[in-house]
Parts: sequence; C-alpha cells; structure tokens
Amino acid sequence: MLLRKAPHYTYKPAPLSSAFHQIAPKASLIQASEAKIQHNAQNTCSIRKHFMVYIFSKFLHLAGAITWIGGMTFMLWILRPVVTAQLQPPQRLPLMAGVMGRFFPLVWLSIAALLITGTGMLMAVGMKAAPIGWHLMFGIGLLMFALFGHVYFGPFKRLKQAVTASDWPEAGRRLGQIQAIVKANFVLGWLAIAAVLFLH
Repeated sequence: MLLRKAPHYTYKPAPLSSAFHQIAPKASLIQASEAKIQHNAQNTCSIRKHFMVYIFSKFLHLAGAITWIGGMTFMLWILRPVVTAQLQPPQRLPLMAGVMGRFFPLVWLSIAALLITGTGMLMAVGMKAAPIGWHLMFGIGLLMFALFGHVYFGPFKRLKQAVTASDWPEAGRRLGQIQAIVKANFVLGWLAIAAVLFLH
C-alpha cells in the first residue's frame, strides 16, 4: 500500500502593518482613558483644596465675629454693671481701661480676620452672584470697623490719659462715650448676622 503524501502548508505571517493597525486604536483608547482618569483626579484634588480653603476661611470668619461680639457682650452687660455698682471711680476707671487695653488688640485681630476672609469669600462667589445678605454684612462690617477705629484712637486714648492724670470726671465721660459706641457696634453686629441668615 502506497503512503499518501501529506499536503504541504506554507506559513505566511500577517503583515506588520496590519497588526499595527489593529493594536493602535486599542492603545489610543487606553491612553485616552488614562488621561481622563488623571484629569478627573486633578479636578477632584482642586475641588477638595478649594473646599478646605473655604472651610478654613469660614472658621476664621466665625472666630473673629464670636471674639468681637462675645467681648462686647461681656463688657456691656456683665463687667461694667458689676464694677459700677461695687467700685468707686478711682478703682473702677483704671480697671475698665486695663480690661479694654487687653481686649482691643483682640478686636484688631478679629477685624483683620473678618476683613480678609469676608473679602475672599465674597470675591470667590462674585459680587453679582453673592446674596444681598452678604453685601449688607460687608457694608455693616465696614461701618463697625470705622466705629471701632474712632473708639480706639479717640475716646479710649483720652480715657487712658485721664486715668494717668487721675482726672476721674474726664475719664468717666470718655468711658460713657466708649460705651455708647460699643452698644451701637453690638447692635450692628447682630444686624449683620441676621442679614446673612435671612436675606438670600
């Protein structure tokens, strides 16, 4: 019996150009996907960074407001009535001047925090897009800053001079001026808070 000759098969590799054309679109898709993932990661980091800056700014803003309004509350409604009832002018007026001398530097720090953070948050939102309550709070805040500057460089300065000279009638008059302006700032502070809460 004769053996049949096995058929002869010739291997012909596919052209390299054809293989490249098959792989190239897949590589392009992979690169596009990686670029999209990287872009999304960068956007997420940017959003998180801006959110943290906003939260920190808001914290400083609230800390400044609490320090200032809390201090005014203590001085007007707690400290001054007690010392007026229990101490004579030679003891009361130096005490009040000393308390304000320690409190007013904190007010300057509060003003700096309020002005910087308030302006920053307002600019971040945009003047046109910001609620009307924000604009009112900003305007009221500027008025409060001006009133405090008048207190610090006017009646408070003269109060310290009168206390040093033991001029108690003059010191009492200057303390009354300070009290009147601080009461006005106290009311303005709460009006600013109400504007932000209720006017959107």
